[in-house]
Amino acid sequence: MVVSGDGISNHSITAVSSIYREPKPVGEQFVRDDGFQWSSDSRLLYYVRDEYYASKGSQLFSQKGELWLFDTTTLQSKQVIKPFRAQKFFLGAAGSVYFSEPDEKGSLVPKYFDGSKVHVIAEAVPIADDRSAFFYSFALQDYERGVLRERKVALERKSDGTQRLTLNGREALAVTRGKGFKGPYHCINGLLRSVFLPGDRYFLTNVHCGNYQGQLLIDVSTGAYKVLPKETRVYPVMNTETYPNYRITSSGIEA
Repeated sequence: MVVSGDGISNHSITAVSSIYREPKPVGEQFVRDDGFQWSSDSRLLYYVRDEYYASKGSQLFSQKGELWLFDTTTLQSKQVIKPFRAQKFFLGAAGSVYFSEPDEKGSLVPKYFDGSKVHVIAEAVPIADDRSAFFYSFALQDYERGVLRERKVALERKSDGTQRLTLNGREALAVTRGKGFKGPYHCINGLLRSVFLPGDRYFLTNVHCGNYQGQLLIDVSTGAYKVLPKETRVYPVMNTETYPNYRITSSGIEA
Protein backbone atom coordinates (compact mmCIF):
# COMPACT_ATOMS: atom_id res chain seq x y z
CA MET A 1 0.00 0.00 0.00
CA VAL A 2 1.08 3.58 -0.68
CA VAL A 3 -0.58 6.15 1.58
CA SER A 4 0.10 9.89 1.53
CA GLY A 5 1.04 11.70 4.73
CA ASP A 6 -2.40 13.31 4.98
CA GLY A 7 -4.13 9.96 4.38
CA ILE A 8 -6.09 11.27 1.38
CA SER A 9 -4.22 9.30 -1.28
CA ASN A 10 -4.38 5.55 -0.71
CA HIS A 11 -3.34 3.07 -3.39
CA SER A 12 -3.00 -0.70 -3.38
CA ILE A 13 -0.06 -1.74 -5.58
CA THR A 14 0.20 -5.51 -5.27
CA ALA A 15 0.15 -8.48 -2.93
CA VAL A 16 3.54 -9.57 -1.59
CA SER A 17 5.18 -12.75 -0.33
CA SER A 18 8.44 -13.88 1.26
CA ILE A 19 11.49 -15.53 -0.25
CA TYR A 20 11.61 -17.58 2.97
CA ARG A 21 8.21 -19.18 2.38
CA GLU A 22 8.14 -22.93 2.94
CA PRO A 23 7.21 -25.05 1.18
CA LYS A 24 7.85 -23.05 -1.95
CA PRO A 25 5.00 -22.97 -4.49
CA VAL A 26 7.40 -23.52 -7.41
CA GLY A 27 6.39 -21.59 -10.51
CA GLU A 28 4.28 -19.02 -8.66
CA GLN A 29 5.18 -15.38 -9.32
CA PHE A 30 5.23 -12.88 -6.45
CA VAL A 31 6.54 -9.52 -5.28
CA ARG A 32 9.11 -9.54 -2.47
CA ASP A 33 7.88 -8.22 0.87
CA ASP A 34 11.05 -6.23 1.63
CA GLY A 35 13.80 -4.22 -0.08
CA PHE A 36 11.52 -1.44 -1.35
CA GLN A 37 13.23 1.81 -2.35
CA TRP A 38 11.78 5.29 -2.94
CA SER A 39 13.22 7.79 -5.39
CA SER A 40 14.49 10.95 -3.67
CA ASP A 41 11.39 12.93 -4.74
CA SER A 42 9.03 10.23 -3.36
CA ARG A 43 7.43 9.81 -6.78
CA LEU A 44 8.72 6.35 -7.73
CA LEU A 45 8.62 3.21 -5.59
CA TYR A 46 10.99 0.44 -6.69
CA TYR A 47 10.35 -3.22 -5.85
CA VAL A 48 11.43 -6.70 -6.94
CA ARG A 49 9.18 -9.20 -8.70
CA ASP A 50 10.26 -12.83 -8.42
CA GLU A 51 9.18 -16.40 -9.05
CA TYR A 52 9.58 -19.40 -6.78
CA TYR A 53 11.89 -22.05 -8.17
CA ALA A 54 13.84 -25.02 -6.82
CA SER A 55 16.80 -22.99 -5.59
CA LYS A 56 19.37 -23.92 -3.00
CA GLY A 57 18.43 -21.74 -0.05
CA SER A 58 16.12 -18.73 -0.02
CA GLN A 59 16.89 -17.34 -3.52
CA LEU A 60 18.35 -14.05 -2.19
CA PHE A 61 20.05 -13.61 -5.56
CA SER A 62 17.19 -14.97 -7.61
CA GLN A 63 17.57 -16.14 -11.18
CA LYS A 64 13.94 -15.08 -11.70
CA GLY A 65 14.21 -11.59 -10.21
CA GLU A 66 12.99 -8.44 -12.01
CA LEU A 67 13.20 -4.80 -10.86
CA TRP A 68 9.94 -2.86 -11.22
CA LEU A 69 8.72 0.60 -10.23
CA PHE A 70 5.37 2.12 -9.32
CA ASP A 71 4.77 5.73 -10.40
CA THR A 72 2.59 7.57 -7.86
CA THR A 73 1.65 10.24 -10.42
CA THR A 74 0.35 7.87 -13.10
CA LEU A 75 -0.55 4.98 -10.74
CA GLN A 76 1.15 2.65 -13.21
CA SER A 77 3.83 -0.03 -12.73
CA LYS A 78 6.54 -0.91 -15.23
CA GLN A 79 9.51 -3.20 -15.54
CA VAL A 80 12.95 -1.59 -15.16
CA ILE A 81 15.58 -4.38 -15.28
CA LYS A 82 15.24 -8.04 -16.28
CA PRO A 83 16.88 -10.24 -15.17
CA PHE A 84 17.70 -8.68 -11.81
CA ARG A 85 19.68 -11.05 -9.57
CA ALA A 86 20.54 -8.51 -6.86
CA GLN A 87 19.59 -8.59 -3.20
CA LYS A 88 20.05 -4.83 -2.59
CA PHE A 89 20.23 -1.76 -4.82
CA PHE A 90 20.44 2.02 -4.59
CA LEU A 91 19.45 4.80 -6.96
CA GLY A 92 21.48 7.31 -8.93
CA ALA A 93 20.68 10.33 -11.10
CA ALA A 94 18.29 10.28 -14.08
CA GLY A 95 16.75 6.90 -13.33
CA SER A 96 20.03 5.04 -12.91
CA VAL A 97 20.34 2.07 -10.55
CA TYR A 98 23.39 0.58 -8.79
CA PHE A 99 23.38 -3.06 -7.70
CA SER A 100 25.55 -6.17 -7.39
CA GLU A 101 25.00 -9.64 -8.80
CA PRO A 102 26.99 -12.83 -8.10
CA ASP A 103 29.22 -14.29 -10.79
CA GLU A 104 29.71 -18.02 -11.44
CA LYS A 105 32.05 -18.24 -8.42
CA GLY A 106 29.62 -16.48 -6.09
CA SER A 107 31.58 -13.22 -5.88
CA LEU A 108 29.49 -10.02 -6.03
CA VAL A 109 30.04 -7.92 -9.15
CA PRO A 110 28.98 -4.22 -8.90
CA LYS A 111 26.83 -3.08 -11.82
CA TYR A 112 25.15 0.07 -13.07
CA PHE A 113 21.96 0.57 -15.07
CA ASP A 114 22.00 3.85 -17.02
CA GLY A 115 18.32 3.81 -17.92
CA SER A 116 18.67 1.56 -20.93
CA LYS A 117 21.65 -0.76 -20.48
CA VAL A 118 23.47 -2.58 -17.66
CA HIS A 119 27.25 -2.08 -17.28
CA VAL A 120 29.84 -3.75 -15.08
CA ILE A 121 31.19 -0.86 -13.00
CA ALA A 122 34.81 -2.05 -12.83
CA GLU A 123 34.95 -2.18 -16.62
CA ALA A 124 32.87 0.73 -17.78
CA VAL A 125 31.28 3.07 -15.26
CA PRO A 126 33.06 4.29 -12.10
CA ILE A 127 31.02 5.12 -9.01
CA ALA A 128 30.68 8.89 -8.80
CA ASP A 129 32.66 10.74 -6.14
CA ASP A 130 29.73 13.10 -5.56
CA ARG A 131 27.61 11.33 -2.94
CA SER A 132 24.66 13.62 -3.63
CA ALA A 133 24.25 11.61 -6.84
CA PHE A 134 23.03 8.60 -4.81
CA PHE A 135 19.86 7.96 -2.86
CA TYR A 136 19.08 5.05 -0.57
CA SER A 137 16.55 4.53 2.24
CA PHE A 138 17.84 2.52 5.18
CA ALA A 139 15.99 -0.21 7.09
CA LEU A 140 15.40 -0.38 10.85
CA GLN A 141 18.35 -2.75 11.21
CA ASP A 142 20.57 -0.09 9.61
CA TYR A 143 19.32 2.47 12.13
CA GLU A 144 20.34 0.18 14.96
CA ARG A 145 23.77 -0.51 13.46
CA GLY A 146 24.41 3.11 12.47
CA VAL A 147 22.64 5.80 14.51
CA LEU A 148 22.35 3.92 17.81
CA ARG A 149 25.96 2.76 17.70
CA GLU A 150 27.26 6.25 16.94
CA ARG A 151 25.24 7.77 19.78
CA LYS A 152 26.51 5.19 22.23
CA VAL A 153 23.18 3.49 22.88
CA ALA A 154 23.75 0.09 24.44
CA LEU A 155 22.26 -2.63 26.62
CA GLU A 156 24.54 -4.06 29.29
CA ARG A 157 24.04 -6.91 31.74
CA LYS A 158 25.64 -6.29 35.11
CA SER A 159 26.98 -8.78 37.64
CA ASP A 160 24.08 -7.96 40.00
CA GLY A 161 21.64 -9.39 37.46
CA THR A 162 20.25 -6.07 36.26
CA GLN A 163 20.13 -4.89 32.68
CA ARG A 164 21.18 -1.27 32.01
CA LEU A 165 20.27 0.97 29.08
CA THR A 166 22.84 3.67 28.33
CA LEU A 167 22.24 6.70 26.09
CA ASN A 168 25.21 8.74 24.91
CA GLY A 169 27.28 6.71 27.35
CA ARG A 170 25.08 7.63 30.37
CA GLU A 171 22.86 5.17 32.19
CA ALA A 172 19.19 5.95 31.56
CA LEU A 173 17.27 2.89 32.76
CA ALA A 174 17.87 -0.24 34.81
CA VAL A 175 15.59 -3.30 34.92
CA THR A 176 15.77 -6.40 37.07
CA ARG A 177 15.71 -9.92 35.71
CA GLY A 178 12.37 -11.68 35.46
CA LYS A 179 11.53 -15.35 35.24
CA GLY A 180 9.16 -16.90 32.73
CA PHE A 181 8.21 -20.44 31.83
CA LYS A 182 11.33 -20.59 29.61
CA GLY A 183 13.58 -19.38 32.42
CA PRO A 184 15.17 -16.03 33.41
CA TYR A 185 14.90 -13.09 31.01
CA HIS A 186 15.49 -9.35 30.79
CA CYS A 187 12.58 -7.26 29.62
CA ILE A 188 14.44 -5.07 27.13
CA ASN A 189 14.82 -7.57 24.34
CA GLY A 190 17.19 -5.79 21.98
CA LEU A 191 17.10 -2.30 20.48
CA LEU A 192 15.20 -2.93 17.25
CA ARG A 193 12.53 -0.19 16.83
CA SER A 194 14.19 1.88 19.55
CA VAL A 195 14.70 5.35 18.04
CA PHE A 196 15.42 8.99 18.80
CA LEU A 197 12.64 11.47 18.10
CA PRO A 198 13.49 14.47 15.88
CA GLY A 199 15.81 16.77 17.80
CA ASP A 200 17.38 13.83 19.68
CA ARG A 201 16.08 14.92 23.09
CA TYR A 202 13.71 11.98 23.50
CA PHE A 203 14.36 8.27 23.01
CA LEU A 204 11.68 5.62 22.53
CA THR A 205 12.35 2.03 23.58
CA ASN A 206 10.32 -1.15 24.03
CA VAL A 207 10.03 -3.12 27.26
CA HIS A 208 8.32 -6.42 28.08
CA CYS A 209 8.39 -6.58 31.89
CA GLY A 210 6.13 -8.21 34.42
CA ASN A 211 4.67 -4.88 35.56
CA TYR A 212 4.56 -3.18 32.14
CA GLN A 213 4.69 -4.15 28.48
CA GLY A 214 4.89 -1.42 25.89
CA GLN A 215 6.88 1.67 24.97
CA LEU A 216 8.72 4.17 27.16
CA LEU A 217 9.75 7.68 26.13
CA ILE A 218 12.95 8.74 27.88
CA ASP A 219 14.22 12.31 28.22
CA VAL A 220 17.90 11.90 27.28
CA SER A 221 18.98 15.01 29.20
CA THR A 222 17.27 14.21 32.55
CA GLY A 223 16.61 10.46 32.46
CA ALA A 224 12.91 11.01 33.24
CA TYR A 225 10.53 8.79 31.34
CA LYS A 226 6.83 8.36 30.65
CA VAL A 227 4.64 5.49 29.52
CA LEU A 228 3.28 5.77 25.99
CA PRO A 229 0.10 4.26 24.52
CA LYS A 230 0.85 0.65 23.62
CA GLU A 231 1.96 -0.11 20.07
CA THR A 232 3.34 3.42 19.65
CA ARG A 233 5.69 3.44 16.67
CA VAL A 234 8.19 6.00 15.41
CA TYR A 235 9.46 5.69 11.86
CA PRO A 236 12.75 7.60 11.50
CA VAL A 237 13.60 9.17 8.17
CA MET A 238 16.99 7.60 7.58
CA ASN A 239 18.42 7.88 4.10
CA THR A 240 21.62 9.02 2.42
CA GLU A 241 20.55 12.67 2.84
CA THR A 242 19.83 12.48 6.58
CA TYR A 243 22.61 9.98 7.43
CA PRO A 244 25.88 10.88 5.67
CA ASN A 245 28.11 8.35 7.48
CA TYR A 246 27.35 5.46 5.14
CA ARG A 247 29.80 3.47 3.05
CA ILE A 248 29.56 1.91 -0.40
CA THR A 249 30.68 -1.72 -0.64
CA SER A 250 30.40 -4.50 -3.19
CA SER A 251 27.03 -5.43 -1.70
CA GLY A 252 25.64 -1.88 -1.79
CA ILE A 253 25.22 1.01 0.65
CA GLU A 254 25.66 0.13 4.33
CA ALA A 255 25.35 2.09 7.58
